[in-house]
Amino acid sequence: VAVFWPEKPQFYWPTSTGDSATVPLVTELFSSRDLRRHYHGTTGERRMRRCDLETDLCVMVKNMSTATPTLLTSLSGVVAAEPNCLGARLCAAPVLLADALRASTAAPGLFAPAVLPIGEDGAPAACVDGGATPFNDPALLIWTLISDPRRGLGWERLGVDLLSIGGGRTEPRYRLDALRRKPSALLALSALKTMIVDGERQAEAMLRSQARPEPAGAAPGGLRYRKHDMPLSREFFEEIGLNPTREALRRVRDISDPRGGALRYEAAAIWAEREMPVWPLADPAAPTLTSSAARPGERRDQASGTRRARLIAAPRGSAQTVEARRRARFSGADVAGAL
Repeated sequence: VAVFWPEKPQFYWPTSTGDSATVPLVTELFSSRDLRRHYHGTTGERRMRRCDLETDLCVMVKNMSTATPTLLTSLSGVVAAEPNCLGARLCAAPVLLADALRASTAAPGLFAPAVLPIGEDGAPAACVDGGATPFNDPALLIWTLISDPRRGLGWERLGVDLLSIGGGRTEPRYRLDALRRKPSALLALSALKTMIVDGERQAEAMLRSQARPEPAGAAPGGLRYRKHDMPLSREFFEEIGLNPTREALRRVRDISDPRGGALRYEAAAIWAEREMPVWPLADPAAPTLTSSAARPGERRDQASGTRRARLIAAPRGSAQTVEARRRARFSGADVAGAL
């Protein structure tokens, strides 16, 4: 909080060099310059390419220069086959991992846009959080991408475990009298915010319609899909044994208030203990079960011996993602794709 939430608003606009230039009347709630420094200190000079990563990786951003949802990916082969998927542009440019993460964190109003060389012929483009696209939950986009036989991944022949982890959900509710008093600009903003929820619901419904049921003894293969998104409601917190004050609950629901982080992590730990692992391993504490005959990112199904690919679609660094991965003990080779 001390690093990323300065007491006074600062005026930053990242440049193509990763530094910041001052632009009057452009404010951000958090310090994007310090955030990038933090990411770079963790990832160093690693780039979005397979040789720098333990597993394939995709990061969702929105290119504001062209108003285009863009999926940054280390899967360069899928881009060569077809540069678009469900209206999103695929980009295999080897950008710095720190810059890709910085862009994916740039929620409008919280952090300034990041500048990435992903435009035409590597031209710089202003990018913001992928939550400002229909793919705030990118699970449907990833499933469509990896199951397309034209892209040459071969995953359509495997069983795929797709786990979508949300950052905590609230159901938008607006009282009629409150809506009548809202200024037109704020009413329009509220309507736009609900479009994010609409996109998530649509993606979840479509994935559930394609996923196979899991009765005992069912034949292996196909898509197994689970979504876990902790409800940020008072009823949920009371159900798991927490009793937050009204102010604490408000902070948890407010993404712009980092003071709610401690309660989020406590609730996420309880949630993960109850909900994870989603697909239990024979020995959860055992090392990676990837077979030597399997491709990177694939694993053997314990019951059938069938190769399966495991994917996690989740917000970067959210409390639920951290706890879920720790509880389920997904190692780097277990995760075939992450967002």
